[in-house]
Amino acid sequence: MAAVGSEELAILSVDVDWADRWRRLVQARQGSDAPATAGGGNRWDQRAERFARMTQNLDPRADLFASTLLRAVRPTDSVLDVGAGAGRYTMPIAPHVARITAVEPSGGMRAQLEQQLTTRGLSNVTVVPGAWEEVEVEPHDVVFASHVLYFVPEAVAFLQKLDRSAHRAVYIFHRLEERATPYLPLWEQIYGAPRPPEVSAIDLVNLLYAIGLRANLRLTSPEESPGYDNLDDAVEDAHQQLALSPDDLRHDDRIRSYLAEHLVNRDGRLGFPRGPQTAILWWEK
Repeated sequence: MAAVGSEELAILSVDVDWADRWRRLVQARQGSDAPATAGGGNRWDQRAERFARMTQNLDPRADLFASTLLRAVRPTDSVLDVGAGAGRYTMPIAPHVARITAVEPSGGMRAQLEQQLTTRGLSNVTVVPGAWEEVEVEPHDVVFASHVLYFVPEAVAFLQKLDRSAHRAVYIFHRLEERATPYLPLWEQIYGAPRPPEVSAIDLVNLLYAIGLRANLRLTSPEESPGYDNLDDAVEDAHQQLALSPDDLRHDDRIRSYLAEHLVNRDGRLGFPRGPQTAILWWEK
């Protein structure tokens, strides 16, 4: 792992409007995802069960972001999880702090989060429904957001609100390489054009620098790709990664053939040989 100060990377920001670049990248990406949501479905509700399984299987000792947060928090702390999902990081942090506020807009994700809180007997977590841009919460000691900003075109206001909401520190977990990288050749086969790129951790550290937030950046080792119980499970996830609605089966033969060729067996589960590399960005107040 390497820790990189923002000033070493910010030389890239010369003559670049990073807020505008970020907005254009996110909007182009959202436009490419339109087929999956054209029917009005909530893609996060559709993914809630899968995210809940990832939460249940998380080993905080092996997860770099969880272990980083655990070192950063104190027993008396209030902690704010922005875009908490099914509670992937709320769950391991809650037993070690005084209280957590988990902000999450998806009803499906909140249902899974609340179920996990009940199952684990955690009573110090308050779940706030709504998008970060809309909710009102008081400042907390430590604020964090994991894999949220890819979907936020107006990132400046989002980041400034994170900063205002933290007494001591802000932590952000963001990919350097997009999770859908193994699917990009398949995407081009299906749609006849490359997929618009995802905003990366390099875009993020430069955007932060441009708005006066001097963040630290620590690169992580590449994550292990998500595991699948079987090929059907992998095809279901591929629909989401390829922005295909669940009932669009026109490309399933092509998808199955591609997955059968590229997935490997890891301890009885299927997965790609390598997952994306990620980064932890943080700054102290």
